[in-house]
Order: sequence, then structure tokens, then C-alpha cells
Amino acid sequence: MRRSMLLALTVFLLQASAASANGPEHVRPQQAAAAGRQARPGILERAAAALSRPAHPDLGRQQAAEDRQAARRHQARRTEGLRSSARFFEKITQRGDYRGEHVLYRDAHASAFLDMTDPAHPRYRTPEDVEEGLEQIPEAKRVHVLVVPNQPREHIARSLGGSISLADLREVTRVMETAERLARELKVQNPRIYANSESRIGVGYFHVHIVSERTAETRYPAPLAEQQ
Repeated sequence: MRRSMLLALTVFLLQASAASANGPEHVRPQQAAAAGRQARPGILERAAAALSRPAHPDLGRQQAAEDRQAARRHQARRTEGLRSSARFFEKITQRGDYRGEHVLYRDAHASAFLDMTDPAHPRYRTPEDVEEGLEQIPEAKRVHVLVVPNQPREHIARSLGGSISLADLREVTRVMETAERLARELKVQNPRIYANSESRIGVGYFHVHIVSERTAETRYPAPLAEQQ
């Protein structure tokens, strides 16, 4: 930052000095140059010397440490927000509370329900922003189903930022396979079935998207009753 400010100052002063040398026609160039030297004794020289000196290594290490601390604080705030938003999914998977939702499917391992951007959702409102791929589909024909594991899992790894084991891969593969089977049963058109990367998720609970377009044969099953 200090070197950038000094560089900007040097450029400014060089421009100002040139402007003085090309001043009003009634001032001789020699007089303008002399006046410039008298008004700014040694400023350009000091700025140039400061720029030529290497930055102190301690300053670089301090800045790097501050950047790392800022990044950790940002990540901690993001993680907290993702985990807070996961409570909505836990309401369905852990407490069996389906009020205000359209839960399509549940087995021993996974549950599926409509995203609020699906027009068949009981609390649907025209969204300002939709999942990639839905914007090109007429609003009334949009299909957006979420499939999640019944056992809480923040992403592919059980915890956000955690390492991924073979057991983790098997668990999320089971959810993906459930989503593919459900898409076939719903008879939707050209379904996209995917999970977003950890950097793109907005909910800290692993979920698979089924994004597609309704056909004349697409029928959602009646909403499941709440789990007792």
C-alpha cells in the first residue's frame, strides 16, 4: 500500500512539473523549470529513492498474517450461516415436520421434497433468482426437487471443509442414485441431477438438485403425511 501511494505521488509530481514547464506563453521555460525546482526541493528524488528500496520483509509477513486472519474470520461467518440454514432441512429429515412443504418421497436413507422455486410448492412465489437451468424453462413448467440424506451431512464430507472418506462417497452416491430413480419415476424432461460444490452451496446440508421441465405425463405424488 505504501509503495503504491508513493508511486502515485511520483507520477502526480512528474505531471505537475511537466505542466509547470509548459506554462503560460509569457513565462520562459527556464524560469518555469527553476520555479518548479524551488517550489518542490527534493520531493521527486525522495519519492524515487523510497520506491527503489525493497519492502521490509517483516511488513510482508505481517500483511500475509493479517490476510490469513481475515480469511479465517470470513470462512467462520460463512460456515455459521450455512449451518444455521441447515435447520430447515433438519426440520424435515430429523423431526418429520412437513408443515408448509410438499415431501414427495422418503425411505430409510433419503427424503425428497419440492424446492420453493417449483410452482407446485404450497408456498410458491415467483422467485427473483432461480437455480441454473430453470431460467430457460417457462415458469409453470419448472421442476425443482431436492433430495437429501436423512442423516445430517453438511456436504460430501460429513462436516464442511472436512476430509472425504470412501464411506462419505458411498453415502452421497446413494443419495444421487435416489435422485436419478425419482427423476425417472416423475417422467420429467431432460433432468439435470447434480450437487453444487461446497463453495457454491447456500445450505449446510448435503442436497442433490433435480432441475427439469414438466411433460404431459409428469405427476407429483400426493404430499407425504408428517412423521409421528
